[in-house]
Amino acid sequence: GCGPIEHVVEDACRLSDAVVFASPSERHRKDLRVCLDAVLGAAGVPVFYFPSGASPKIGQHVSVAYDGSTAAARSLKAALPLLRKAGAIHITGLRGVRKDPAQHVQDVRAYLALHGLTAVSETSFETPAAQNAIEAAKDRGSDLLVIGGYRQKSMREWFSGDAADQFLDSAKSMAVLTAH
Repeated sequence: GCGPIEHVVEDACRLSDAVVFASPSERHRKDLRVCLDAVLGAAGVPVFYFPSGASPKIGQHVSVAYDGSTAAARSLKAALPLLRKAGAIHITGLRGVRKDPAQHVQDVRAYLALHGLTAVSETSFETPAAQNAIEAAKDRGSDLLVIGGYRQKSMREWFSGDAADQFLDSAKSMAVLTAH
């Protein structure tokens, strides 16, 4: 197709099961942010982001960040095939609209149990900041972070300007699976 890159990518993704983005060169970081925003906002498919520093083999240690949002639930569901093969699953509860982070952890633990899965560790934060989830995943040695796309302004800011650069820089040692 022709047109702005975000429209071409968005159109191509609509009939895809998932979208994979690799770490861009500095010259293409802005294009990546624009495409991530377009895909998460309109394509309705899970998105994998593989930074250059990520292990080529993912899913050994998976961190699931959950805030109770629809986007976080979609991300968790999309990750089930990977979670079934994971060596370790870690849960991070983030502040959500209706429940406290500790309750989000229990909700994910119960959901995983329905699928015969258990988490080996859990933590929670009183803020919705994605940065908390990234740092917790790094501390656990995770090779994949499962996290919802933006629902709140703070999440949407991941993919615009300096916040996107901070997110992309922070997540450079692990792959990210997200959905909206």
